[in-house]
Amino acid sequence: MKKFIFFIIILFFLIVIKLQASWIGIETISPRKKMFWSCDIGITMPTTQQYILGIYYYNKRAKFNPLIGFNYVGFDLNKTGRYEDYTSVFGTVNIFDDREDGDVYIDKWDGYGIASRVRIAKDEIIIGYSFCLFERSIFQSLYDHLEILGNNGYYYIDSPKPQEKETNFWYQIKYNVILSRYFSLGIGFLSNPILYYKNRQLKIDIGFTFVN
Repeated sequence: MKKFIFFIIILFFLIVIKLQASWIGIETISPRKKMFWSCDIGITMPTTQQYILGIYYYNKRAKFNPLIGFNYVGFDLNKTGRYEDYTSVFGTVNIFDDREDGDVYIDKWDGYGIASRVRIAKDEIIIGYSFCLFERSIFQSLYDHLEILGNNGYYYIDSPKPQEKETNFWYQIKYNVILSRYFSLGIGFLSNPILYYKNRQLKIDIGFTFVN
């Protein structure tokens, strides 16, 4: 599913490049004076485990670019703490009837989407929209009172509870301050639509521009 979505976005991005080339008459005007590649890499706060990547291709002189490229947001959060992974050893069976300490989990999501751009004087606003896939893997944490297994007795095994999955959409909006022809600094907001993380994150990134 993820590979299929990624393929569709790449294909869509290539179509966008062709369309933008046609819109500005790239066949008769030198693209070196019009079209730019750019990318940005950023994180969010307070959820610093979330990271964002954007890759764009657009006419930098245009006041509005409806489609400039694609972006990706990833998130990995391991909440197993001091418990060591014993899932490949015991599966879901508490063989030694060790003390059960409740559930621990590992969260992961991937978001794939597109972006638009609005030029404001020398700076710009980037707006992104993405389709998000979320997965929560749940495990049973145990404690071995003899402290033979795991991390001083703390370990986890597979839980009989099924993996939780969710699909949703997220969006971002950020203001890019153009520092030079090749660098920019962006700040804005990123939505977290996932059930366990429903809030808005402060987003900070650095961007790079390459003349085509």
